[in-house]
Amino acid sequence: MGYFCECNRCKRNSTDGKGLFLLNRKTYRNHLIKQKKLLDANNEITSDDSENTTNSEDILEDENYNSENTTNSDDILEDEYEEDNYSDNNEENTRNLKEIDNSTYSYIDNTKDIVMTDVEDNGNLDDNESIYNFNDTENLEVNADIENSKNMEEIKGENRVIIDFNNTESESDNYDYDSYEENDNINHENINDKDVSIGMKLLETKVKHGLTDTAFNSVLSNIGLSISLYKLQKKLHQSVSLSPIRIDTCKNSCIAFTGDYHLLKECPLCFESRFDSNNKPVNITNFFSLIERLKIQFSDSKRAKEFLYRYEYTTTISNDNGNYGDIYDGKLYKKLVERGLFANPTDIALSLSLDGFQIFKHKTNDCWVILLINNNLSPEIRVKKENLLITMVIPGPNAPKDMSTFLQPIINELQVLEEGILCFNGYTQQQFLLKAYVTHCTGDIPAISKCLNLVGHNAYKGCRFCNLLGTCHIKNHHIYFPLNKQHGNLVLRTHEEAEDTINQLLMETDKSKKESIIKNTGIKGANLLFKLKGIEFPWSFPTDIMHLYFENIAPLMYLHWSGGFFKDNKYNENSYNLTKKELEYIGKLMKESQTCLPLEFGRAPRDISKYHTGFKAVEWRNWIELFSVPLLKDIFIDKHINGWINYVKAVKLSLKYVISNDDLQEIKYSLITFYNYYENEYFKQDQERLSACRICFHYLLHISENIEYSGPCWAYWQFPMERLCGMLIPMVYSKLRPYTSLSNNLTLLDQLNHLQYTKEGKSIISNSECQKKWTLKQVYGAVEDYDEEFYWPSCDYILNEKESKALQKFYSNKNIELHGIKYEIIIQSRHVVLLTNMHIDQMFFQNLYTLIYRENEADDSKIENL
Repeated sequence: MGYFCECNRCKRNSTDGKGLFLLNRKTYRNHLIKQKKLLDANNEITSDDSENTTNSEDILEDENYNSENTTNSDDILEDEYEEDNYSDNNEENTRNLKEIDNSTYSYIDNTKDIVMTDVEDNGNLDDNESIYNFNDTENLEVNADIENSKNMEEIKGENRVIIDFNNTESESDNYDYDSYEENDNINHENINDKDVSIGMKLLETKVKHGLTDTAFNSVLSNIGLSISLYKLQKKLHQSVSLSPIRIDTCKNSCIAFTGDYHLLKECPLCFESRFDSNNKPVNITNFFSLIERLKIQFSDSKRAKEFLYRYEYTTTISNDNGNYGDIYDGKLYKKLVERGLFANPTDIALSLSLDGFQIFKHKTNDCWVILLINNNLSPEIRVKKENLLITMVIPGPNAPKDMSTFLQPIINELQVLEEGILCFNGYTQQQFLLKAYVTHCTGDIPAISKCLNLVGHNAYKGCRFCNLLGTCHIKNHHIYFPLNKQHGNLVLRTHEEAEDTINQLLMETDKSKKESIIKNTGIKGANLLFKLKGIEFPWSFPTDIMHLYFENIAPLMYLHWSGGFFKDNKYNENSYNLTKKELEYIGKLMKESQTCLPLEFGRAPRDISKYHTGFKAVEWRNWIELFSVPLLKDIFIDKHINGWINYVKAVKLSLKYVISNDDLQEIKYSLITFYNYYENEYFKQDQERLSACRICFHYLLHISENIEYSGPCWAYWQFPMERLCGMLIPMVYSKLRPYTSLSNNLTLLDQLNHLQYTKEGKSIISNSECQKKWTLKQVYGAVEDYDEEFYWPSCDYILNEKESKALQKFYSNKNIELHGIKYEIIIQSRHVVLLTNMHIDQMFFQNLYTLIYRENEADDSKIENL
């Protein structure tokens, strides 16, 4: 039903000069109100001063109608949004919290966690009548209500679970609809499809690199595109209707008001109020639905075929060869299959990852990210940036104290997926029941402790894999974990044991007995992850070798060698200590090697004696693998260099893409040998040196068991999460409201990532695609979305006959696909020709170095693979 509007603006924009039909009743009413204001203003101006007859109507109309040219201020617009959304004009100033029965498996435990207010005549808006306005990136906050006007139907067995959001007010109601009405009726025909395609690519650049709205519009104008940021955002949402859902949280980020806390008006931990004086939540977080994203991706035929990797891997590749090439080779996955999980080719295996990072350089805000990784994608694309599924960003200023309250909506959605939802498969062109299971949860030790509701590494039973009892240091009262050569007698924890402990804690009413149970078990209470069918404690929570190997063990060993580990210096004088001159010499050699190392090794090595405190995980990895043994072998005595070599050997084997059963036994033996050496030489069974027995050294003994149950270490390390955290920091534009800014940009980025899977999005992308043309001086690459283009050396080098034959003979036996070669470099001197190529082998770079001596004959015996 339309509403015929006869205001001056509609008359002026109509073809016959009589007016326009408006789809939205609210817009129609706003036009009437503003028309009345214009008439009143004209009357006042006419009566007060006849000289001021300068088209006041147009001036006032511009002030009221022109939303595209309004001041680009995030804070002002945000305040206007909140003022309207929590208006005191409602009769009792109450918050309508719509409850959903806990017996259903809705992916939000309560939509009462979403802030809603009553709007007059809201029920008169049909699903297709809403028009959504986003004037600024900041003003995209919580677009969840846009899609919430549609009923979401989920399937649970034979029962139909409907999550109805029809009563939720769209936040766009708080914005001026007139700009959208004008753009829909006037400017739509002026939008060029190619401009939209180019604009979408530029919009992605803006989101990732922090370009301001003004600068972005200026770029669009300067390159001659007939489109604005406002129109791009609108077009993007029309193509991909993905929006987050708001959840109220504590001011200090202690809890989220979900589950048992959804009706509370203050935090039960810090007692801060949930709402401010205007009845608005003081802090919110946004939940990004997994269900909607999986539905969109499955609708694309190419993507749906990519999701078959798990099924193809487990059916076409033998799982009985004793090798560990993915999580599907581990005992955990095979045990879940025996229980009846993953019965269908389309069933999704997920990994949950969480970590915290500092959003500002001065480290005053602790932001946490909850991420889902789709293990149904092949390793080559699994952790690409566009395939990482950010589920929630928990705002600061502090780390969450009750992580289960933030996990509540995620767990509820995952329970829906475990039962199955109706979905369309673009590959088979058929409807099917989509199921998904979380099998692993990864993170560093503090993150996993929060997730599992464990006491942590300072508990007497701080290890989540075994029941080793820690020892308390007399002076600092910290708990440490000397093994005392009992690695053969470690009693492993079980899922059933953990559940029994949780039940005891829930049933126990005596506070002292409860504390005793916590002290003896290290478990503080229930955790929501145990509700998921794919979770098996402790093997669903494997050790992350990125933190363990590279950010814990390596830096601590360097502190031992440099004499800075123990606070009491008398314990820092040992046979393994390095002098200051030796450390400076090692650092000097590392710095001098910068010009000799290929770029594929990562960043150039730094002087470890000066910058070891700022080393990143990749730098510590290079130190372990490349520099430590060659630089230490002539300084350490035999027992120390041999002890360290055992650790280096275990690290190298753990990093292999496919780990054989023999490799696994070698890892186990090497780590046990290194640990025994460490206790004998660094702890020395001396209670004054007890601080050397930190829990990270104990976790080395469980690496082989983690591989046995969960597959190779690369499948669950934290490198993807750490890279993601680094990507999020540039997305924070506003220093006043950083989390609102971050959430809005993540919404845009999520929509951009899913644009390729929608029908309209494909047409947008196809308009900007153009085939690359490679000149003779450029290296060919079948993958045409390289960030760089690699060129041959500027000076041509002609190989002599011997060199040419040697290279041809050598590479004729190598099975290197054309698209796998990224670049080749030839380094020549008077005596040697060094040919280097970097070959992309699935997830890892295999470096091939071929050394050809000019004076020798060109046969296989003279070609050395380094």
